[in-house]
Amino acid sequence: MSLFEISRVCRDRFNTVITTGQADSSDPLRPIGEADPVITQFPNMPFHRPEDQPWVSMHVLFGDKGQRSFGRPGNNRYRQVGNLVAMVMVPIARGETLPEQIANRIIQCFQTRQATGSEGTRVKFLVPKPSTPGQSGGWWQINVTCPFYADTFE
Repeated sequence: MSLFEISRVCRDRFNTVITTGQADSSDPLRPIGEADPVITQFPNMPFHRPEDQPWVSMHVLFGDKGQRSFGRPGNNRYRQVGNLVAMVMVPIARGETLPEQIANRIIQCFQTRQATGSEGTRVKFLVPKPSTPGQSGGWWQINVTCPFYADTFE
C-alpha cells in the first residue's frame, strides 16, 4: 500500500458522497442520504472557482508511519496516520446555515467510518473536528479535519 493509494481511497469516498451527493448505505446502522452536489477542488486537478456558489477544497496530509507489531517479515504491522482536510468555502453574507450543512455532511461521511480501495487498502477514519477560521477574502470558511489511519503488513 502506498501513500498514493491511501489518498485515492480518501478522495474516492469524498467524491462519491460529497462532490456528487450520492447516498451511502455501506453502514446500514448509519446510512447517509442523498444531498446536493458540492463543487470540489482536488489537488493538482483542473478547477474553476465559482464566484457565487459554495465549494470545498479537499487535501490529504500524511503524518508519521510507525511500527505497531513485531514478527517475521510480512507479519510486521505498520500504521500510517494522516488527516483529510476539507475547507468549506461559501460566499460572504450567505449566513451560517449552508456552510454548516456542508460541514456536517463531511463529518457524517467520515466519522468513525471505513473505506476500502480497489487494491484492498483499508482506511479507518476517526472523529472529525470542525473549526471556523471565518472570513477569507470574499468567502466564509469552515474547515473539517478528519483524522485517519491505515495499517499494512510488511
